[in-house]
Order: sequence, then C-alpha cells, then structure tokens
Amino acid sequence: MHIINRWVRTVIAAAFLFGGLAPVSAPALANAGEPPVQPLAPTGGSPGYINPPASCGADQGIYSTYPNVVIPNPGLVTSTVSVGLAGVYVWEVRVYTNITHTRSADLDIALVSPAGTRVTLTTDNGGTNKNVFAGTLWSDTAGYSSNPGPVTLKTFSDNAVANYLSPEEPLSAFMGENPVGVWTLEVQDDLGSEAGVLLNWELDVTALAAVPTALKSVAAHVYDLPIPDDGTPLLVPFAMPAPLGRSDRIELITQIEHPKANDLELVLLDPEDNNDVTLAYHEGGANGNVFNGARWSDRAGATNAPGAVTDNTFLTGTVESPLAPQEPLRAAARFYETDLWTLSLIDGLNNLQTGRLLGLTAEVTSYACGPDLHLEGYGVYYSRLGSAIVEDVQVFNQGLTTTAPVYLTVTLPISGSFLSTSAPGWACTSPNVGTMGGSVLCNRPGLSMNTGATLTLQLSSPAAPQALGTFHALASTVGNNGVADCECDEVFAVAVSANKNPWDVYDAKLDLDNDPIDSGSVDDGGQDAFDGFGYLRLAIFNAGGSLLFDTVGDPVVGFGLTYAPGHRWDTTAVVLVDSIQVARSLYAPANTNWLRYTDTFTNVSGASRTVWVGWGGNLGSDGSTVTAGTSSGDGLVTPADTWAVTIEDDGGVAGDPPVAYVLRSATDTTYQGPGLSGATPITMSWPISGDDNLTHIYKLVLAPGTSASLAYFLYRGLAENTDGPEECDYYDDCVSPPPGSEVTLAQTVAAQLAAQPDFCDLTAAQIAMLANWPGVTRECRLFIPALFR
Repeated sequence: MHIINRWVRTVIAAAFLFGGLAPVSAPALANAGEPPVQPLAPTGGSPGYINPPASCGADQGIYSTYPNVVIPNPGLVTSTVSVGLAGVYVWEVRVYTNITHTRSADLDIALVSPAGTRVTLTTDNGGTNKNVFAGTLWSDTAGYSSNPGPVTLKTFSDNAVANYLSPEEPLSAFMGENPVGVWTLEVQDDLGSEAGVLLNWELDVTALAAVPTALKSVAAHVYDLPIPDDGTPLLVPFAMPAPLGRSDRIELITQIEHPKANDLELVLLDPEDNNDVTLAYHEGGANGNVFNGARWSDRAGATNAPGAVTDNTFLTGTVESPLAPQEPLRAAARFYETDLWTLSLIDGLNNLQTGRLLGLTAEVTSYACGPDLHLEGYGVYYSRLGSAIVEDVQVFNQGLTTTAPVYLTVTLPISGSFLSTSAPGWACTSPNVGTMGGSVLCNRPGLSMNTGATLTLQLSSPAAPQALGTFHALASTVGNNGVADCECDEVFAVAVSANKNPWDVYDAKLDLDNDPIDSGSVDDGGQDAFDGFGYLRLAIFNAGGSLLFDTVGDPVVGFGLTYAPGHRWDTTAVVLVDSIQVARSLYAPANTNWLRYTDTFTNVSGASRTVWVGWGGNLGSDGSTVTAGTSSGDGLVTPADTWAVTIEDDGGVAGDPPVAYVLRSATDTTYQGPGLSGATPITMSWPISGDDNLTHIYKLVLAPGTSASLAYFLYRGLAENTDGPEECDYYDDCVSPPPGSEVTLAQTVAAQLAAQPDFCDLTAAQIAMLANWPGVTRECRLFIPALFR
C-alpha cells in the first residue's frame, strides 16, 4: 500500500510458549465440555523481541487463558489474566488472540493494564472477512516480518489469519508501568450482525527488575520545503540523536502546513532502507494544519485519548498533539542507528492542495540502570597473504558511567601466531610473540556513558591460505554488572590477484561458511563476484549410453588441494568417481586476474566410458545476471564460443565484478555449451540472462586406461562505480572503475587468453592431454617468473 517500498526484515524470535493457565474472568464457556480450539500455527518469521538494557535485568512471563466464550451480538466480552513478575517496570508487551468471527470489522479489541491504561488493538478493521484474528500476534515490531505491519493498512481475505499485526495504538503505551496485577482483554461486537467466539488469548510481558534512568537527546531541524502535489515523494534526510548509542524510545514533532491532512502519507525510513514506519497514511480528514506542531508518541493515549491517529477527531486549524502514529515508533527504535534517517512526505491526490514542511524534531531516549557494556569486533574477513591479520575489539558503554574497573578478555584464534597489541588506556597481559592461540587480558579504570575503548590485536600471516579461527571476547565491570561477550570475527587468510580481490579457494585448509571443503571452487572472489563457483560435477555413461553414476547434486570434493608458492593448488588425493579417477590443479599467477583450472580424468575401468563434465556453480550477480560479451559477438553463449563474459547488470553498470570464462580453442569439439549448475540432466541449457546458476559442459570419451584433461580460465575483475577491491578500506588502496571499463577489460583479457592460452607452467605431455585445446603450443610470457618457465 505504501508508495515507498518496504524491504521486510525477518527476525527470528522465540517460539510461542504457553504458560500456565491463568485465572479467567469471563462469561460462561461456550460449548462446555468441548476442548478449546487451538491457535493456528503462525507462518513466516516472527517479530523479534525488543532487547532490554542489559544493566537493568529483566523478567518475562507468558500468561494464557482459554475462555472459549461466545461474543454477544452485539455486546462485550472481557477476559483476564493475573500477572506476577519480579520485574517492576514494563518493558515490552505482546498479545496473542485466537478469535473467530464471521465479520471481522464488527470487532473492537482492547487491552487494559492493572493501572487502567487502555490500548486499542483494532476497531472495525478486517472488512467482511472471516476469522482474520484467529491466530494473531500483536506486536509493536510486527512490520519487520509482515508487510504492511499496521492492522489499519493490512489487506485481509476470508479465513486468512493475519499472523503478525501492529495494533492500532502502540502496546508500548504500557512501558514504565508496574506489570503486577490483573490485565483485561476486551472484545466487543459493535454491529451485532454476525457471530464470533473468543477461544483463547495470551499475554507476553517483559519487565525490568529496576526502574531505569532515562537519558534524552534532541535534534531539531528547520526547513522550508514545498511538498509536491503530484505523488512525488519529498525525501528529507535528517540526523537522529544518539544519547547512548542505542534508542529505546523515539518521539517526533512535525511542523507541516497543509490545507487537507488526508492528502498526505508520512513515513519514517531507516538508514538501511530495510524498513519504514508509517506515521499517518491519509489520516486527519479534510482538515488543515492538524500536524503543524504535532508530537508523535507511542504513549499519546495517556494524555490525548484516543491516542491513535486513526481514531482521533480532527478540526481545521487545531493541532492534535500528542498523536500515536499509525505504526509504533518503537519499531524504529528496535533497529536504531545514528546514520541519517529520512522523512518521506507524499501528497498523492494531485488536487492543487499544496503544503510545506517547516520543521522536524527528533527526541531519542535511552534507558539504563548501570553500565551496559557492548562488544564489537572489527576485522578483515579476507586477510591478504603476507599482510598482518588485524582485529579491533571495542568495548562500548551504552549505560551509565562507571568508575569501577572494566575487564576485557580476548581469546585468540587457535591457529593464529600472536604478534602484538595496541591498547591505549588499557593495561594488558599478552602471550609471547609467536604463540599460537592464547588470550589477551586487559583492564582499565572505567568508562563514561556513550564512550568506547578499543584494543587492537595483530597476528602474523600464515604461509598458505587457511581458516585461522575466531576471535572471542568477554567484557565486564566489577561485580559482573554489564557483562558482554561476542564471537567477534572469524579470520581467513587468502591469496589475492593483481587487482587485490581475493582468490578464496576451497582447498584442504580453507572451509568458508561450511560449504563443501576441498572442492577447488571460489567462495566469493571479492565484491560478491561468486557465491561458490568452479565446482566440478560428472555424469558417467557406458558405451551403450546408460547412466552409471552422476554427481549433479553434489560437487566432487576431497582432492587434498594444497597451496604452493606462486598461487598454485595441486591434488594430493586423486578422487575416484565410479570408474573415473579425477585430479585437479589450480593456477592463479599473482600478476594476473585469472585463475586456471586443469582437471584430469582417467578411465580405470575395463570398458569405454563417456564422461559429461560440468564446471561452474553460482554467480554473485544473482537474478541480474546478463551476458556482456562472447567470442561470437552476440549475447548468447553457445557451443561455438571460445569465451564469454557475464555481469550483474545494475543499470548498465557492472554492479558485481565482471566474470569471464575462457573455455576452449576454436578447433575443440568437447565443449557442449552452457547449462544450469546442479540441474538434471547435465545437458540442460542455460538462459540468455537472469540465472546465476551457470555451468559449462564438456563431453569426453575415454577408452580403458586412458586419460584426458580439460583446462578453463576464470577471470574476475572489479565492480564498476564502487570502491574496490574487497577490504580496500582497510588496506587503503580503493579504486572505483568507471562504467564499462571493467567489462571491456574482461572481454579483452578473455579474447587474449583464448588466442594465446597460458600453459607455460605445464609440461609438453600435460599440454598434449588437453582435450579442449587441441594443437595448442607451449608459449611462455615474459611476465611469468623464471621459476615457472
């Protein structure tokens, strides 16, 4: 429904838990003796909990009741649960309802706290559709897993339960109350034309153990900007204050002049464009200037009932304030960032009723009961061979100032050789230089609120690419107040090409992301060139054409690929696939941006074998994959091509690095063309564009006891209009190639390699075995070091 798109951020949260049966205060049970209808199972990701400040402690209780009571037609049903928690300060409330009704818009549903605060979940929403609230979790953060989140903006359909909804009035209106006592759910049928039953409901309350200290920061912005009257968004970036590096409550004050309020859509966009929070979507009626000074607050109902902007009565020239936004601002606070946020204003009616944005004030409040330590690790994921591996561990205090000592322990990766620490303000004890693993122990006098202290660690680079392990850290104050821990960073050392993007090859030592180890494929290639490419898959047939074995679903692994100086990876364990022995070697000269695979296949059976070979995998260009060049000059990769280039088409720019494939000589007959990686059969064709699962298919016929090899080059450049290579910010060598430059370079290199393939490091006998390069001669380029000539 929004003109500004929402990218739903799915957050995995705790599963629904049903607590003990709480006391029921409701009319007599309907259909007595029958078991209550169980709630429908939610689908999709659940809205996550709002993390309380660690320094305050928290107690959570989930209270369920099963009244199974008919809703009068018309009339009101109430049902209660009694809450007993150790906490004294409500932090978060979520409500689950299982209510059947043949016309959902007849229903008004509200929750009343022991203090008498009444929060409206819904009034007259759901249309004529049946049972849309028969399994709904009401949460202020529902918009992060359900688009759109607010019940007032949802599109409903018959018997389709709205699993997650933001209520009409924010549940964070209860924040700060004492949770102990009787909570009441009110369900009213205000039309009386249809039937319904309150089957069961559940209250989920999190309360802090102590009343926190509130720390508020304010940022005021003055504008004089016209709001277009043609549906064009007025997008206004603004700075949100950050009192403690986090936010627990956000309130906004808008100064908007407009003669007709319900022309407007007011939406708050977060810095990452992952979510939006709707303040008002065509609300306020035909009244003018009702938002010119309005405070948007989740707790508006306490002083300006009814609080919800969707329920308020407006008058021209009268500013309604405070107003509860259509979607809780608590949703924005949950993923708070200090980068620039954006206010979007859209006048979508084009009726010559124009307005202006005059000002915007943001108030951000954080809560703390003491020091609230947080840990972050900042390392280089793809550390370059030959460069020291550096990890920064920062302890940040998001709570109140502590003068007591702060302790930090960092456990080093078990394969990392310790070099040094740099720790301004810390007193540290470190392992001896050259120690593998171990811990660094540090302490400092204290930390002020909203400040951090960093420890920098260095490990020496290993001789070969490998996974070194993970940095772990633990921080605490005296008495363990504000304990924080993190599995900060996993460390990998990788070889790099001439343009400094990594060759993160899955060999016998490098296992990235738990993908198939020792396959010889490239994980990322830097700047998301690949999502695992270079896998080898086989289909083996007998002389009669019957399939004997295939590895289409799983790539060949277990080569024992071992790195050697000069960017080589060689087989130490020949793999037997049915009756075919497979060996693989990789060669990636440091002064080039290509990697050459050489795969050798030996028939150890006593009969002829036909082997279909698939070399490929998954490209980082995803659904934007297009062909950007072929040797035949068209946009279609065919068996006639000797090379091809693909890119991620980002509006005519290579958004990911261009990838080139140098496949064969012009006289080769083994290459069958492109296919879908992992598809069955292995001969399946590949689309012209749009699919990132690309494999190149070859066909070999092997007599008993004979061998043949295939060689193919994989070129990977730099992304265009983007700083690169990978990790360039750390190594201070960023470049941003202009549009088209890297694509042209990829095409040029591919054509050169196809005309003069680099096999200088191979023997004459090895070259003679290359089935897809018949008649090629051994040419040594001047730039190849003498060691490999």
